Amino acid sequence: MALMRKNLTHALYAAVAVLVIAVIVLVLRTGGRDAFTPEQVQEIAAIKGEAERLALAGKLAEAHAKYQQIEQRMAGRRIRESAVWDLTERAKADQDRVYSLLLSEMEARLVASAAAATRLTTRYIVVGNPPPAEEYPSKLLPATQPAIAATTQSANPFEILRPLFNRVAEPSPQRSPGVPVEGAMRSQSRPATQASTQPSRTLAIAPISPPRESVTDEQIGQAIQKGVSFLLQQFKADQIAVDKQIDKTQLEGMNALVVYALLQSGQAISDPRLNIQSSQMSGLVERMKDHLMLVEAASPKAPVTYARSLRAAALAVNNRPQDREVLKADVDYLVKAHADGAYTYNDKIGRFDKVKTNEPPARQDNPGLKWIGKLPSRSLFYIDPQKSQRILLHNGEKPVPGLPMPPTPSPGMPGFRNMDPRERYQEPPGLPWDNSNSQYGLMGVWAGAEAGIEVPGNYWAIVDQHWKRWQLQTGEWEYDGTEKRGYYAMTVAGIASLFITYDFVEAPALGAAVGREPFSANLAAGLKWLEMGNNAVNVEQGKIYYRGYNLFGLGRVGRASGFKYFGSHDWYKELAAAVVAKQWPGGSWGRAEMGEHAIIDTAYTLLFLARGRHPVMMNKLRFDGFWNNRSRDLSHLTSIASREMERVVNWQIVPSDRDWSDWLDSPILFISSHNAPKFKQDDYVKLRAFCDGGGMIFTHADGGSPNFNAFAGELSKKLFPEYQIADLRPDHEIYSIQYPMKTKPQLKYVSNGSRILMVHSPTDLTTAWQVRDLTKRPNFELAINLFVYATGKAELRNRLNSPYIAAVEGKSAHSVKIARVKYGGNWNPEPYSWERFSRYLKQQTGWTAEIVVIDAGQLKADSTPIAHLTGTAELNLSEAEATAIKNYVESGGTLLIDACGGSGVFAQSIQRILARAIPQNRSQALATSDPMFQPLAPGMEDIGQAVLRPYAEQKLGKGAGRLEQIQIGKGRIIISGIDFSSGLVGSNSWGIIGYEPAYAMKLVKNLVIWAENQRR
Repeated sequence: MALMRKNLTHALYAAVAVLVIAVIVLVLRTGGRDAFTPEQVQEIAAIKGEAERLALAGKLAEAHAKYQQIEQRMAGRRIRESAVWDLTERAKADQDRVYSLLLSEMEARLVASAAAATRLTTRYIVVGNPPPAEEYPSKLLPATQPAIAATTQSANPFEILRPLFNRVAEPSPQRSPGVPVEGAMRSQSRPATQASTQPSRTLAIAPISPPRESVTDEQIGQAIQKGVSFLLQQFKADQIAVDKQIDKTQLEGMNALVVYALLQSGQAISDPRLNIQSSQMSGLVERMKDHLMLVEAASPKAPVTYARSLRAAALAVNNRPQDREVLKADVDYLVKAHADGAYTYNDKIGRFDKVKTNEPPARQDNPGLKWIGKLPSRSLFYIDPQKSQRILLHNGEKPVPGLPMPPTPSPGMPGFRNMDPRERYQEPPGLPWDNSNSQYGLMGVWAGAEAGIEVPGNYWAIVDQHWKRWQLQTGEWEYDGTEKRGYYAMTVAGIASLFITYDFVEAPALGAAVGREPFSANLAAGLKWLEMGNNAVNVEQGKIYYRGYNLFGLGRVGRASGFKYFGSHDWYKELAAAVVAKQWPGGSWGRAEMGEHAIIDTAYTLLFLARGRHPVMMNKLRFDGFWNNRSRDLSHLTSIASREMERVVNWQIVPSDRDWSDWLDSPILFISSHNAPKFKQDDYVKLRAFCDGGGMIFTHADGGSPNFNAFAGELSKKLFPEYQIADLRPDHEIYSIQYPMKTKPQLKYVSNGSRILMVHSPTDLTTAWQVRDLTKRPNFELAINLFVYATGKAELRNRLNSPYIAAVEGKSAHSVKIARVKYGGNWNPEPYSWERFSRYLKQQTGWTAEIVVIDAGQLKADSTPIAHLTGTAELNLSEAEATAIKNYVESGGTLLIDACGGSGVFAQSIQRILARAIPQNRSQALATSDPMFQPLAPGMEDIGQAVLRPYAEQKLGKGAGRLEQIQIGKGRIIISGIDFSSGLVGSNSWGIIGYEPAYAMKLVKNLVIWAENQRR
């Protein structure tokens, strides 16, 4: 502390010395009867310095007396020197602040008890809501705001002076063409000569908790963190240790599962322990790579398939060069271990050796089946029964043609045969395959393939046929083909497996095709079962051993399909809520709090939570018609985007019949087809509301369809009649924000002057996404650029961290009427801004804000004491309108002005209008210590340090963003040359010169509370 005071003193002396030298030079130059001598300037500076030291020491009365000495020395003298004027004006502003604090201190002494030594301020601390015990609703509710609990905490009232006396010169930001420097008003402004006064009596607040969510993103993050800590405690010497003797390969498989869960969790939370570069995590991975994972004589059913699959999945997470040798070995093992697309625990059990001989046994159920085999040279082949010849296959060759499946249609399940239980099990007698091992064998091979490990081309077709062959007519799957009913775990395993094989077998063949069903008949059947009733969320149906195992399986289907809803269920949110509520205090999940089963259940549960938590890159709209011509486009796009951005992102499919707030999981709503969607009027209302609420619509003409291109043009007119759709300029930052693009696909767009509301691609981009054609790299780069633009290079929002704010009920602690000023121009670029803010204000303070629209010439301070004026283009007010605004402020109104989007044209026009209407008053910059930025009234926060958007910092520098004010009569004008209107919407879009959205909300809240208290 002593060192800090010493440094502060040195800084003060240095600043005063520089100022004195500058004043002396000016005095010697100007001279004259009223000129100050160097000695007089030094004396004033010394008095000012002493006053500052007294104020910092808390001696307000003595400091105020010192400032009065300066005032006496200046009395009756004309100040010609600008530097002397600046010195005295700063002293006067500081004197006003000290006087305000002195009055506050005196008032506190009068109303507080004699024992109170310091003034108490009420602050509000955010605490998490406990998960409710009741059944959770399936409908997506607005994003939760944590409950607010009041706490009383001692505060030093003199600390707010420290930034004032300890300020340093801020570097001038670099001015960009067409970009205002702090609203283009800095050049004509000067430091405020009168600080905003602190109200002597303050209005009460009564915060209202928002509607309780079933679970919040914060709670999910905390649950993952606790689960991670539990698992890390289970390691000894870099491998899992359990309290009982189990098979060595089983332990190695459990170890691989836990390492996989930790690596995936590291992508969902910020925990340095999970960084692959850390000594702890790298040690776990290296030890896992050393495990042999073999079948031993004492353990003929050693779970090698599980172990190697999970290790392959773990190594593929980071896909490091030093891990590829082990990863490839695991993939090679798994490719060779299957028989007719099915797996068991390892490659040594039962009749598998017989099945894999060169000449496969005869089949009973499908004589036309093409069989896979292995020659001594390890070349793969299949038998074509029509030609009776052996066809050799090598890496990279085309997959085996689709296998014939003569269907026997069943009710509601077209394309499926009714399988009699007696004919379902047709494998050679004694073959012990099962669908649990089969899903893991495929999963490990797929993980390696995604990491670049070569897999024989026909592998996918053979596995695909296994899963199709053993699907029941209900759309479900059973465990091993010997039972008569399906299982939840095996059904989600079957759906996830068919999505994998679909990517390699069917999706590439479809290519640019349009006008077809989005899924194969088998996938459609499985998804139909999952969407029926409560099937998706009934993870505990039947006999289960690990709840986490089922959750993991469903999570795989959700990520692969993109479905946000299965039927009426928001599956991730509902099940995450149940999972968080059932976590043991020590961080584990399962039937027991500790032990082998707790480790396994915890690892699977973490995989479910972590992989589903990631930000959503795009939401695809599901509507009546051909909404999903390219069913794998966003799946493949997000996979590549995750790798390119080194940040995992998901995608979703959202139904058009849901409320628009339900689409805000992502900043982009993707609408694609080759035909014009048949939207209803309610659909158009919701689409416009989504954009007003901060979202961006991205429309895409599949195959460059003229019909859809015409629809996109009509859509823009219906949604945004006040704006024109236009071609995106080649130099627009969408073409360069992440990837500087040489090849720039044509785009059209609609903007409100602050941010982009709609983007349309008239040419086909998604065929390349569908087939993963990386030779068309610009198609992928453009999509990633668009996402980065929509998120504004800000921290990405997780899946459940929606910007939507719910309306709350409850008794109002205070009511305030706020006018939106209407004029002839783009007076309302962000229609939803004040609606969202009013909900925020009600939650934070219990105050009700009534928002009304009033013409500029009709403003009255007695009916609407606070008004807001904004715009994105040049403002032209009539003399009558300008006079009405002046009268409004003089009679006690508070007028808030911001340049929406940071429009320099609007800011400059405001400057001209105010200079014409009130030439005698100039804008004055508000210091960061101004009472408007301090927690001096209930509900206000310390926001002295402005927080800008990344784009604004890039254009203006970090020191920008100060407000300015003009005092007229009883009222004042608060001017922001940068945006807060789009901030109130919650949009992070790039291209906006303004405050970061969360800061914008706090800023306007402070201004409203301060203005209302001033009126009292």
